Amino acid sequence: MSRLAEFRAAEKALQEELARLESLKNDAGLKKKSSSKTNSSN
Repeated sequence: MSRLAEFRAAEKALQEELARLESLKNDAGLKKKSSSKTNSSN
């Protein structure tokens, strides 16, 4: 594999990981918001 192809493959993998991380962060944020709403209403 050429260095450029290797770089592009690594870059693509990184973008996918960042998208997954962002998605997990958003899920965790939503869970925090929902649990704080239930805690304050009790």
